[in-house]
Amino acid sequence: MHPAVAGCNLTLQFGKMPQATKPAAKSRKHRALRWLLLILIPLALTAPVQVLYVRSNDPATTTVIWQRSLQHADWPCEQIWSPLQEMPAELIWFTVLSEDGRFFDHHGIDWIEMRKALEASGTGGRGASTITMQTARSLFLWQGRSYVRKVLEIYYTWWMERLLSKKRILELYLNVLETGPGVYGMAAGAAYHFNQPLSQLDRSQLALLVAILPNPIERVAHSPSSAVTAKQRWILKYATRWQKPEELEY
Repeated sequence: MHPAVAGCNLTLQFGKMPQATKPAAKSRKHRALRWLLLILIPLALTAPVQVLYVRSNDPATTTVIWQRSLQHADWPCEQIWSPLQEMPAELIWFTVLSEDGRFFDHHGIDWIEMRKALEASGTGGRGASTITMQTARSLFLWQGRSYVRKVLEIYYTWWMERLLSKKRILELYLNVLETGPGVYGMAAGAAYHFNQPLSQLDRSQLALLVAILPNPIERVAHSPSSAVTAKQRWILKYATRWQKPEELEY
């Protein structure tokens, strides 16, 4: 064969090789994208479906209850569900005042407290979780610090603020939050700490029950530490000074 012809054939062969690999690479990318969508779409739809369920149904259990039962097999599992309208009005006000004073003003994330938390991040830390965010992790997520949980917490919070009323969020929160080792909800907390129904507690006891919320596993209301009694005094003091939100006048 003439050298010029052979060289031409080699040029044509080498020129075709990259073109032959492009469709295969695109096919792999499309398959990966399809698998990614098949995973992400159900995950994205899980949150609104779960939130819609608890809009009209009281959850029988929570992910935190599962978590604690796995971590502490010797703990009990005490939960007494109480409708919001049957809870003492002062308890609800003390909780909002202590845990999320702007609960009725924000849409799930309190950007003012978030900014303060970032500014104080180098001085021992400051909490910025709203009641909605705390409810999201108590109901659907887990206890523990991680960026993954925080992202999911914000995502669930977004749906909760759009699909649930503020009063329903409060009702869920007051019934699923931890109030002792293996104790969930304010009604069960009253029985655990004071051996009384929630309706029989006086305002001093109600304030103590709220004062343990930063660390309900280690703090107790019936034998309060100095930190708990200091928080109790703060709640009782500012409950009379700060104006109660109109949404709580019912």
